[in-house]
Amino acid sequence: MKRTDISGPDNQRSFNKVLVRSAIVVSLVILGLTLFPFDFTRLGFTPRLAAFVGQRFLPAESLWDDIIVNVVLFVPLGMIFGGLALRRYTGGKSFVLVTMGGALFSCVIEALQLFLPFRFSSIFDIASNTAGSLIGFVLMFLGQARIRGMADRFVRSRATTRLATAFIALLAFFTMLSFPLLHASRFTGWDRTSSFTIGNDASGRRPWFGKISEVAISRMGTSHDEVRKTFSRDELFVADKSNLVCKYEIRNSSPVNSSVSGMPQLVTRRAVAGGRKELVKWLKSKSAAEHLTSSVVSTGRFSLYFTYASDVVSSHAPSSLIAIAKNSEQLNLALTQMGADLIISLRTMATGLEGNKPQFVVPDFFQDTKKHRALITCEKWVLRVYRDSPENVQTFVIGPGLALTNRFLPSYRTLDITSRFADINEVLFALIVTVPLGLISSRMVYVMRRRRLISAAIASAAIVLPALMMGLAIAFMTGRPFDTEHFLRMAILMALSKSLFFLMMVREERFSLASHNGPVSPAVTSTVHEQSY
Repeated sequence: MKRTDISGPDNQRSFNKVLVRSAIVVSLVILGLTLFPFDFTRLGFTPRLAAFVGQRFLPAESLWDDIIVNVVLFVPLGMIFGGLALRRYTGGKSFVLVTMGGALFSCVIEALQLFLPFRFSSIFDIASNTAGSLIGFVLMFLGQARIRGMADRFVRSRATTRLATAFIALLAFFTMLSFPLLHASRFTGWDRTSSFTIGNDASGRRPWFGKISEVAISRMGTSHDEVRKTFSRDELFVADKSNLVCKYEIRNSSPVNSSVSGMPQLVTRRAVAGGRKELVKWLKSKSAAEHLTSSVVSTGRFSLYFTYASDVVSSHAPSSLIAIAKNSEQLNLALTQMGADLIISLRTMATGLEGNKPQFVVPDFFQDTKKHRALITCEKWVLRVYRDSPENVQTFVIGPGLALTNRFLPSYRTLDITSRFADINEVLFALIVTVPLGLISSRMVYVMRRRRLISAAIASAAIVLPALMMGLAIAFMTGRPFDTEHFLRMAILMALSKSLFFLMMVREERFSLASHNGPVSPAVTSTVHEQSY
């Protein structure tokens, strides 16, 4: 390789181009993370602006997770802006420019989020984004000599530059791919003309044999502490009572009224069960449950608490306990007994009109005829089913892996999955991301292996960056705090993938040298490597 002066004008221009391109890529990624799905509208702009201006300058405890994520997200941008500014201006001027640039970019994002129905602008976001930019600038300022030297040596190698470009492009592709896959788990397709039924579906053809004595629904998810309080009090615990959408206590009288206003009465219907040839009573809302549907769609979350006692331990035909549906082919949410299992059909953009691609199976939910309490809570892309206690829980991850699986499922197929299968889907999606990225990053480390500091930096960045970007994408799309467990799982898979490919490359080169020159010692191999590069 031809040696050149790293401070020469050609390398300066080349490195500046890399910084500019990196700034563009990072800015586009941040815009994608913070603004997707780009559903701009003026509806609700005025109250959003009023809420933004009227915020108090004391952040709630729940904001700290968002603040940390925002700071981390803007650190790379601050380092890149700092690198560009420090090449032309002094430290003081560069500090002012990076501060103004980070604050201005954050203000643009928050202003655009005022028009998005699924985004929320915050003064704390502007402050935390600006702080992230400043932290990035400080890191660049303190280590600029070493960082410039490493970067210049990296830029000189065309092989590593091309590999780095391919790595960043592929990472950006996977990050942007996760947006529509996560967006597909929203409830935006719910039919607002659907009825609310208990003991049957809307068509009246799936009667359930048993007794449901109480049903309560909230438009928010339920935290672990609220779950414990719910089972200790024998009723759905809702910290903010305004989030409770309906609460029905079912006795023998009809109609049944909700103790929460806004929901229609439930009136008694009768149906003849085909196999048993007996008259079955069930309940159906007098009118469409529009308030219930609209409340769940607006938040993208819900909690459903009910008490039940089944007369049949194993049902030979599907029997509907609770449903929010227009008919058996168009449903929003349905709880069905099939055998001794509970089948949950949840309509999203990915699962279809019938909510059965996939539908979620809780085994042995109806294992006896005793009275039980159940709580089903959906917090964005995580569905949890509790039975009688907080410890007895089944968790289903409705993440990008599941949405991607549905893309390859034939339209006529119904897919039943357990919680373990849902976890496998997410691991498969993580492997789809980490394997090609691991291959490219291991090649970069292999090419730069003689420069240990640079190769160590590449290896660390290749492990942390994909896990961080995917974690941030999930946090921004779902509105949930940054998932540390998901981050660690992605980082471990990335490290294993990169290490495996690196060892394969080393083994292949040693085998190639041995086949041409006969057996050689590791010392000779190392000498040949150094001479070849």
